[in-house]
Amino acid sequence: MTYRACVASTLLASTMTLSSASSAAVPPASALKAFQICAESRGGDDTFSGVVVVAEQGRPGLQLSYGLADPASGRRNTPETRFNFASMGKMFTAVAIAQLFEKGKLQFEDPVGRFVKGLPPEVAAVTIDQLLTHKSGLGDYARPENRPAILAARSATDLLPVALIGGLAFAPGTKQAYSNSGYVLLGAIIEAVSGLGYSEYVQRHIFTPAGMTSSSLDGVAGRAVALTSRSLDGGGAQGARRPAPTIGGLRASPAGGAVGSALDLVRFGEALRRHRLISKATLERLWLRHVPGKTTAGQSSSYGYGFTRVDAGGDYVVGHGGGSIGVNSHFDFYPRTGRSVVVLANYDPPAATNLIEASRRAFLSGVSPAGICNAQATDAVRPQSDRVEGSRPSIAQAVVGPAEAEVRALERKWLDAYETRDAAAMDAILADDFTITYPDGALMAKGDVLAQLQQRAGRPNSRFSTENVEARVSADRMVLTGILVMQSPRGARRNRYTDTWVRRAGTWQVVASKLAADSSAQDSQSRPIPHEVNP
Repeated sequence: MTYRACVASTLLASTMTLSSASSAAVPPASALKAFQICAESRGGDDTFSGVVVVAEQGRPGLQLSYGLADPASGRRNTPETRFNFASMGKMFTAVAIAQLFEKGKLQFEDPVGRFVKGLPPEVAAVTIDQLLTHKSGLGDYARPENRPAILAARSATDLLPVALIGGLAFAPGTKQAYSNSGYVLLGAIIEAVSGLGYSEYVQRHIFTPAGMTSSSLDGVAGRAVALTSRSLDGGGAQGARRPAPTIGGLRASPAGGAVGSALDLVRFGEALRRHRLISKATLERLWLRHVPGKTTAGQSSSYGYGFTRVDAGGDYVVGHGGGSIGVNSHFDFYPRTGRSVVVLANYDPPAATNLIEASRRAFLSGVSPAGICNAQATDAVRPQSDRVEGSRPSIAQAVVGPAEAEVRALERKWLDAYETRDAAAMDAILADDFTITYPDGALMAKGDVLAQLQQRAGRPNSRFSTENVEARVSADRMVLTGILVMQSPRGARRNRYTDTWVRRAGTWQVVASKLAADSSAQDSQSRPIPHEVNP
């Protein structure tokens, strides 16, 4: 069975929870739906495997999961799956430094040599501010040739010898160059000032008070397997995806590598919003535009203390991303509304980056729903190895209007209703004159489908996803065509489908569904979906 045939998406909640106190913070329904459809497109064409969560003031609403956390066992990704956070860990390091600042243990302008002894004079003169903003002149220790030393390290201080290899590339404060080694030095400061190892400090003073119960800096139990088609150095395509080797081993560093779930990152955002980790004044200092960046398509980027910042349309978003071979992670937090957007992937970059950019177009820039997935912006930076050759245009490559976005969301609800045996939900989606035609010519009406659904209550559930979906829209009628994939304990099965939707009295319902064998399927287990398991 091919890996792509196993990819499936599960919509756990397709609408945001509204309350009178937070309704202003909820993105417009059309923007949320269009972002959802964009994510479904990426998951459906196998350019994304992972989890997407959108939460309002700590309350998760939209939760989407795609692909497998472990292809060997068949374990699926869920919002509780632990992923490699990669460089998002720099946010934790910055918060830890800020906590020590609030306790009067250090100042951002202090030189490193005040806390860490035995450094070369030019490194000892680097300030904490310069380390946080990547203006120190230090480079990147996370290189394949340093792997033995990285694996042997048990603390940030142990990593200093490899972090200092090569010295300074420029005079501190004169330039900015992204530096993992600089954040290792910040971790050594945390250890020297607090008397705790970096991992213990973060666990005790950040993860625990934030309620991040699945997050850890040590070990990989339950973590999604990183899957890559690239070489160890992140270079060109190497064919089919396979488990990726790791440079950093099983232990995270102050530069990144912690593991945890998307829901834990929502809790982290809420802990920041409620000032459970640091005060409002200090938090706002972290989020200042310390290093201005570029302005592209109306979005102005900058870097603060351990957080990126993007401004547009009078609002701004902060957070951080991370990536390595087989890993791509992003966390965005909107301080003015309390919204969190988390995208975690166990595929090579830009699997998650494409979607976080789409979320910013939806929730920050106010781009119309038709432009949220924005094929030109995303595909322009996607390596050729991540493209799906020979596939039909996806939503990422087409214009999606509000009506189409609404129908696609309803189609996903239809599949969800079958997965959960929810006859009431399916009854609302199927028109009274609905019929379904199977590949062998058999025909069933709505009543037969609902009766069959109830008869199957208690049996093992199958999971459904769609691929290569296209839409033909005309006034109050829409036809969706694509591939329907059913994942069951017996394997994956595929059919081509044509669904006809009509809008009556302002409500979209499906009136006809026709299934045909997928002649393009190469998998020996890809066979027609039988009557008793098809929605």
